[in-house]
Amino acid sequence: MYKTISSRLTAQFNVDGGHLQRYLDNKQIITKSFCEDLILHDQILIPTQDYLTACGLILIIGEKGFIELLEREKLKFVRTRWGFGFISGKGPAEIGIFGDPDKMRPMDSPIDQSVSAGLNVIEGNLKDKKKLHECIVQNSYSIEWSAILDAIKQESIRDLKYTKTWNSRYESNNPNYILLPKSQKVNVRVIGPKFDPQRNISDTLLALTQYNSDLFLANKFSCQDISPFYPMGDLLEIKNNRIINEIGHTENLWTLFEVNGVPDLSQFVLTQESNMSDLLKVATNKNATDFREWFHRNQELNEKEILREYLSVLKQVPTIQRFPLKSLRFIITTVTGFVPVLGQIAGVFDSFIIERIFKGRSPKFFIDDLTKATGSLKLQQKAAADGYRRR
Repeated sequence: MYKTISSRLTAQFNVDGGHLQRYLDNKQIITKSFCEDLILHDQILIPTQDYLTACGLILIIGEKGFIELLEREKLKFVRTRWGFGFISGKGPAEIGIFGDPDKMRPMDSPIDQSVSAGLNVIEGNLKDKKKLHECIVQNSYSIEWSAILDAIKQESIRDLKYTKTWNSRYESNNPNYILLPKSQKVNVRVIGPKFDPQRNISDTLLALTQYNSDLFLANKFSCQDISPFYPMGDLLEIKNNRIINEIGHTENLWTLFEVNGVPDLSQFVLTQESNMSDLLKVATNKNATDFREWFHRNQELNEKEILREYLSVLKQVPTIQRFPLKSLRFIITTVTGFVPVLGQIAGVFDSFIIERIFKGRSPKFFIDDLTKATGSLKLQQKAAADGYRRR
């Protein structure tokens, strides 16, 4: 089973409470990321501090499709309890946790309460709030940010020292801290709308902490991949070998789809009629399983290499598949000595022999399935989340 930790599908918590709206504003990016994760993985695990992430996905892919994903265990949530941020001011600066001591806020409360608080925000858009609550709670793992930081805090600071934002004046004798100018006020910075890890030292450390937390969670929950929230460009080069193994070259997927005429999946509104159902059907069939195995086996290849590999596989499609159906029947029945009465079990022969024996395991078959399915998907100009925004 191929599993991924997908923090790029997370509505990153922000103290201004605007993370759900920002998530919906990025609907097209979220849709494409979701489709990619669904196609390449058997299961998607999404870290989240509160459940506005779940609310955003419900509005983007539709309530029915969302429930089906949970019931089929294609989608799960990793509830990372409490908040994490870059804390600076009166003392040494560090990545730390923060929250409500009374554990009453959605980021601190028990999972069932946090789920309820999230669904209350969009309850006017829901048909079966009770069923949603039950499914989300049943498909949620729990871990506290303090446990994550215990494992990755020092590594993130070590990584920080190899980035362009690092300066020797930040060096501290304590491996948990960096030194910044002090102030009378304690400041807590989180990943937010003005996030700039290329220039801001605090954001660089936040980005590395987020990335290292993905690696930690992937290991804890036996995931082969991560789908990180922020690629970080040059920052990720410091872990180049691990990146190749952990996140692969998923940009090759879209090149492969493009040259084979598969439409841009980010343009489809998954809440529209049967779009989500059709996509899920294609992404969970036998051809999809074979495609995932082929793609992950070749993900270390560059764009040209993976296209070359794909073309070589096409050449290996059994020659016998090019025969007319009647000729295939004649060849098989003659060789095996079995000559059925005209019309007898012809349907069984077609579905079993043709589809299972001769079809093989080429990635071409999944791409054919996806192309056919996307041909029937509906496009919609207005975002499905418009209803939420007007409320």
